[in-house]
Amino acid sequence: MTRNIQEDANNVRGSERPLRVMTFNLWVSGANVKDGLGKIAKHINKVNPDIVALQEVRTLETAEKLIELLEPSKWQYRQHPLALYPDTAILTKHQFIDDQQYLHLQFAVKQNISSDYSLLKQQNEDEESKNSSTNPSITTYGMGASIWLKEDDPEKKHLINFVSLHLDWRAYGPYAANNKKVNETTQIMAGERNKQGYGRAQNIEQLIGNEIFKIYMKNAETQPLIVAGDFNSPSHLDWVEETKDIHGGWVFEWPATKLIMDAGLNDSFRALYPDPIKEPGITWSTVQKTSGPDWDWTIPEPQDRIDFIFYKPNEHFWPTNSQIYSGKEILKPMPEHYNNDWPSDHFAVISEFVINFKVEKKKDKTNEEGEEMEEKTNYYYEKNNENNSDSALTLINSPEMTNFS
Repeated sequence: MTRNIQEDANNVRGSERPLRVMTFNLWVSGANVKDGLGKIAKHINKVNPDIVALQEVRTLETAEKLIELLEPSKWQYRQHPLALYPDTAILTKHQFIDDQQYLHLQFAVKQNISSDYSLLKQQNEDEESKNSSTNPSITTYGMGASIWLKEDDPEKKHLINFVSLHLDWRAYGPYAANNKKVNETTQIMAGERNKQGYGRAQNIEQLIGNEIFKIYMKNAETQPLIVAGDFNSPSHLDWVEETKDIHGGWVFEWPATKLIMDAGLNDSFRALYPDPIKEPGITWSTVQKTSGPDWDWTIPEPQDRIDFIFYKPNEHFWPTNSQIYSGKEILKPMPEHYNNDWPSDHFAVISEFVINFKVEKKKDKTNEEGEEMEEKTNYYYEKNNENNSDSALTLINSPEMTNFS
């Protein structure tokens, strides 16, 4: 079931401003559908997000070409500067703060680690020769940047710290969980935390331990933090007792989502829609419904929620809505997908947030309703006796919605 997203920023009150975030796996930059890059630009324009986390950015030129299709005067991008296959990138209609250090997550690829990578490397030889500073041995799985929400903010106080992730795609966990010969959690965990050190659990641990990410976390009270992307892993919030019948009989704590939530971030979709039965939020897959040509497309593909938008919750930053998105047109599954309007094998996820940037007032002053004001490092926030949970705030601040799907 898709959800509605707030369209008009004018519905937000006073010092509150909306922030629309999208995470979008490009399926190798749209290469698997007709006019894929054009369709990527079309859907980004339709959603009109403030910030987009991209995955499967195929070449160093892909994001630049995408910006040209979107409108160069309105959009900026940043990506990993050294990798031949950038993979993750960030687009925004706002402004990157280039005087702050970027976060880059990567590991060195050993020879013959992946036939897919070798093919991609061969296809990109021209790009490598044009970009002599790139390192073909680097595989990236994430990047982060600081973004200035520059409207009416000449002092650069309104900053967002934003991370785009694409966790390791090998040894996909649901394949093991649906294998009848798998009967131990250690068998599934062998793919999540592999001996080579680049499994999805290790990816998240490396993110959490990154010095720049630690700064993002430290500053999250006044600089909202968002981590979005393709985790290639289900959520531990979804594989619970109530859903084990559709998950191969398993209740499983998938470590990637568990680790990031234990670190203090929250899942924007599940914060708003906590019931995985009523709101499964499946993002894999729009077109991969069966196993593939080797079995003549007859074996069902496990369907799961593997794309996420996480945020660091506090009293001045909260989600108001979230949805999965694949446009309006009916999509044909593989192998009949080439002419689909939607260019990805993933659903995108769109989450709408509200940021409360209060106008600075004198300390200890109360407003007309007698609500206490609290100073928080250059910002002031209203405090009241209502429950400050995400759900309560959503009910209070839910404006009129518009349906993208």
